[in-house]
Amino acid sequence: MLWSLTTPQSSMSIPIVSGDRAVVRKGASLVCIDTAARQIAWTVDNAIGSTSHPAIAAGVVYAMQGNTVRSFSLADGTPGKTFTASEPGNLISEQAIVLNELLIAANASTIFVFDLQSGAQIQAMPGGGKMCFSKGYLVSVGTDVIIRCFKTNSPPELGEAPLPELIIADDAATDATFPLSPYVVDADPGDTLYWSIKSVENPAIFRSLEIDSQTGALAVRYNPLQEGESDVVIEVRDSAGDLLEFTLHFVLPAHPQPHLDFQETFALNRQTGLFEQTITVTNTSARYIAGFDLTISGLPSDVWVYNALYQDDGSWEGPRYVIRYREPIAPGESVVLVLEYFSHSRSRSFQPQPSLALAYEIPAPAAGGRATLAVDRCEMLPDKSLLIEFTCEPGLDYEIEYSEDGTTWLTSPLKVRALGNRTQWIDRGQPRTHSPPAAVKSRFYRVRTASGG
Repeated sequence: MLWSLTTPQSSMSIPIVSGDRAVVRKGASLVCIDTAARQIAWTVDNAIGSTSHPAIAAGVVYAMQGNTVRSFSLADGTPGKTFTASEPGNLISEQAIVLNELLIAANASTIFVFDLQSGAQIQAMPGGGKMCFSKGYLVSVGTDVIIRCFKTNSPPELGEAPLPELIIADDAATDATFPLSPYVVDADPGDTLYWSIKSVENPAIFRSLEIDSQTGALAVRYNPLQEGESDVVIEVRDSAGDLLEFTLHFVLPAHPQPHLDFQETFALNRQTGLFEQTITVTNTSARYIAGFDLTISGLPSDVWVYNALYQDDGSWEGPRYVIRYREPIAPGESVVLVLEYFSHSRSRSFQPQPSLALAYEIPAPAAGGRATLAVDRCEMLPDKSLLIEFTCEPGLDYEIEYSEDGTTWLTSPLKVRALGNRTQWIDRGQPRTHSPPAAVKSRFYRVRTASGG
């Protein structure tokens, strides 16, 4: 014998040892002994039933009392969670069993299973009485002198088949369904698995992402307008609530740049006094694109693009003019734009420098809420373009909205800055509207002050 300690707290209960701490019961009190210091570390009165033994797991002491299991810090005896059985009878299993994330105790007729983290009772099984656990089996003997054996639940796990953790869509972003059940196994015969999507890192690359809760079939509908990557976390739960999580990484390939073909010569429109240049943009992608931003730079200070947005951030490149085209363009489809240049001199030579940037979203239809201005004049011109005229305030920006049915309105991507009290605006189709006025049966127009204008 190395040493002994005789105290008024000595007891006939089974001492439970963890590290340099031993916990015993004295009557209804819990006593913790510091074996290194050979002295009592702490005592908690009225903490345990008179026939129960304490249990220790992960620095926590568990003690049964009545129909509850109380918990205390092994370090200093501070009270923690209390686990309460759904039946009023005293727990008689002598000692609580801690198994993974579960706590198990029993009265004379029922075994109770609690969640350690929440303290909630999650299961009640017939049996009760004294219990022991070994090698995955829980054995109980009740007051009915029947020995019962229970196998602990096996959580779902990934099987031997390699999980397709990296999923790369084809260039056309074809929708696909991935059956995930062959990659998950559960050792419990007949156990039911429940599937769900826990999180999606980048939902923009999907039109929809759904999983069948019973079969684990993951249905993927890509957003063809987008490109990028996303982690998708899948959850699989069994009937006992045990959880498996795994991550799938999806890649939606980038769009190739559209092909840009521009006419190097300019034609003077004598009706408007503007120089016109034709530019053709072709979608070279295998799927739809949402549109593009066409930027024109390199112009002299006395030349500007009449039907584009003016931008000047003070960079050495000088001012730029931008046309924002926001209509879906099918694979192989081309969009023809006519750019209008204003120059103070008809003999002035200039060489625009066009560049393209893809768009990835189509704006929603124009919403109401802001007051509209009256269109004072609407006239079809000889070239089948349509001129509208409205009263305005010099220096303000205006948006032109158009509709084919008077219900769904679209906003022209080109704002208009008023230079006088009246402004004329000509609709020839792209880039101001998605098609020439003559190509549709009817077209309505309305004018609003631009947001922030």
